[in-house]
Amino acid sequence: MSHWAASDEENHWRRTFCQVPFSAIYEHADKGKRSLQGLVAFFRRKAEAERGASEQLRELLLDEIGALEEPGTGIRRALLELKGFVDATCRQQLLMAQVLDEQVAGPLESLKDASETYIQTLQGEILNANNEYEVAAAAHKETVNKLHKATMELREAKDRQRLALHGIGVPVFELQRLAARVARCEEEQAQAVMARARAKTTLYNRIIARDEMTMAVSVAYQKAEEERLDQLNASLHRFLHVEKERLQVSQQMLASLETHVHSLSRAEDIQLLIHNQRDPDNMHFQGKALALLDWQWSKTQGDHAAARRHSLSLLERRSSIEEGSFASPTSSSASTTTSSSPRRGPTINAAAMASVAPLDSPHTVLTQTPMSAALHQFFADDEAHSASFSEDGGEELPRPPASVNSGEPVQVSSSQAKTPTEDLVRETCKTAEGRALFVKCLNRQRSLETKVKDQASFEALVACFNAFLDECFWEKALLLAIGEELQRTPQPCPWEELPSGVPKHDGLPSREEAVCRVHNIVFGQLGSFTLSMLEFEVPLTQIESFVETMCDAHELTEDQRFLLRKNLQEIFAMLW
Repeated sequence: MSHWAASDEENHWRRTFCQVPFSAIYEHADKGKRSLQGLVAFFRRKAEAERGASEQLRELLLDEIGALEEPGTGIRRALLELKGFVDATCRQQLLMAQVLDEQVAGPLESLKDASETYIQTLQGEILNANNEYEVAAAAHKETVNKLHKATMELREAKDRQRLALHGIGVPVFELQRLAARVARCEEEQAQAVMARARAKTTLYNRIIARDEMTMAVSVAYQKAEEERLDQLNASLHRFLHVEKERLQVSQQMLASLETHVHSLSRAEDIQLLIHNQRDPDNMHFQGKALALLDWQWSKTQGDHAAARRHSLSLLERRSSIEEGSFASPTSSSASTTTSSSPRRGPTINAAAMASVAPLDSPHTVLTQTPMSAALHQFFADDEAHSASFSEDGGEELPRPPASVNSGEPVQVSSSQAKTPTEDLVRETCKTAEGRALFVKCLNRQRSLETKVKDQASFEALVACFNAFLDECFWEKALLLAIGEELQRTPQPCPWEELPSGVPKHDGLPSREEAVCRVHNIVFGQLGSFTLSMLEFEVPLTQIESFVETMCDAHELTEDQRFLLRKNLQEIFAMLW
C-alpha cells in the first residue's frame, strides 16, 4: 500500500506538473537557471571574501599579539589564547572557502551546466514533436481538401450525367463520356478518402506522440526541478553543517578564552612582573626598618646605661653592707650561718642581696604592678624564673599564698582568679598605656619561657582579651615582639654608621642587610601572630586587615606579602 501511495503521489505530482503550460515551464526553468547562476556567484564571492578575511587576519597575527607582555602573566596567556582564536578563525575561514568552492558552488555550477544542456535537448525534442505534428496536420488538411474537391467533381459529374440521361437528342458517345467521368471521379474520391484516412491516422499518431513527448518533457522538467531543489537542499545543508562546525569550534575557543579572561588577576600579574624584574638593590624600602633599628639602638643604649647605674648602686650597697657586717658583733655568726647553708652564696647573704636589689630596675618596676601580680598567678611556677623574680623584685613581688605547715603552695581556683583579673584587665586596658602594660607583662612571661598553668588559666587569659580585641593591641604586641627579636642579636653600631651599597666589611653588615634582617623578623612575627590571633578567635577579616596594614606599615617586600596572603588563603580555605 505504501508503494502504491508513493506511486500515486508521484503520478499526482507529474500530472499536476503536466498541467502547467510550457510557457510557464520554460519561464520557471529560466528563473531556476538564473537563480543557480546567482547562488553560484554568491558562494564564489563568499569564498573569496573568506580567503581575503583570512589573509587580513593573518597579517594582523604577524604583529605577535601578546609577545611584548611579561612572560607567565595571565594577560599574556589570555592574549596568546586570543591569538589562537584568531588563528583558528583563519583556518575555519579557509576551510569554509574550500567547502564553498568544492562542495557547494561546484555541484551547483555542474547542475546548472547539465540543466542547460538537458533543457536544450528537451526543447529540441518537443520542437521536433511539434514540427511532426504540424506536418501531419498539413498533410491531413491537404487530403481533406482533395477529398472535398473529388466529392464536388463527382457530384458535378453525376448531375451532368443525370441531365444527359433525361435529355433528348444526347448522343451515345456523350453519355459514355459522362459515365467514364463519373467513374473516374468516384475512383478519385475513393483515393481521396483513403488518403484522408491515412493522413488522419498519421495526424492521430503525431498527436499521441506529441502528447507523450509533452508528458515526457514535462516530467523531465519536473525531474530537473526536483534535482535542482535537491542539490540546493544538499548545498545549503553542507553550508549549514560547516557553519555549525565553525561556530562550535569558535564556541570552544571562546570558552577557553573566557576562562583565561575570567582568571585574569591584576595583583598576580603585578606580583609576577615584580618577581621577574626585581633587583636585589631595590627589594627593600629602608625607612620603617631604619626607624625600628634606631628605636632599638636607643632602647639598648638606655638599658645599658640603666644597667650600669644599677651595677654601681649595687656595688655601693654591697660595700656598705660589708662594712656594716664587719663592724657588727654578730656578723661572724651571721656569716657562719650563711656559709653553712649549701644553697646560699659563699660570701653574700641572699636575703641581704634581696634587700639591696635595685628598686628602679625595669623588671622590678614591671613586677610590682598589679597587672603583673594578677597575671603571674596564671603561669606555672619555675625555680629558675622564681629566682629571677627574687633578684628583680625581692619581696615586693606578689605571690600566691603558701601553706605554712605543709610547705605546698595553695592552688588558686580559676573561678576566684578569673573575675578580679578580668575586672583589673578591663579597667587597665581602657587606655593605650594600660594596653601597652598588659602586653609588656605577657611578653615578659613569654621571655621567661613559662607556660600557662592549666586550661582554666588559659581560658581566663583568653577572656581578658575580649576587652581590647582591636588592632592597637596587636600592633603594640608586634612592636614588642620585633624589639625582642632584635635584642637577641643587637646591632654593633647605629644604622647611620653602617656601610651602604658595599658588601660586609670588618664584621659589619651593610645597611641593606640590616634592613633585610628587620623585614625578615617582621615577616616571621606576622606569620606567628596570624596563628596567635586565630587562637584568640579574632575574626578572619580583622586578621587579614591587620596583616595587610602591618605589611604596608613596615614596607615588606612583595614576596613576603605574597607568602603572607597565601598563608591566609590556606587558613581561610581550611577553616571554611
